[in-house]
Amino acid sequence: GQTQAVPSGAARMAIQARAPVFLAQLERIRFGQNRLSFTPVNLPTSGDTQADILALAQTLAQGYEHYVRANPAQWAWLMWQRLGQWPQPR
Repeated sequence: GQTQAVPSGAARMAIQARAPVFLAQLERIRFGQNRLSFTPVNLPTSGDTQADILALAQTLAQGYEHYVRANPAQWAWLMWQRLGQWPQPR
């Protein structure tokens, strides 16, 4: 429920290069087995470069937010990874 700043560097590069963009989602299936999936994202084409960069950055942030909300256990795993607290295999 709070507004958050979103990095726009990747969106800027994609808009300027007119490069294809994908949301990447890594899902942990079990220890040592993961699934990586990609979802294509449409590039905004308003003709206003700055507005397109901001729109793409917002679309990417919303896509990841949707994934995290739908899969909170996966997000927790990503946070453990980031913090260096790997769960040990049993």
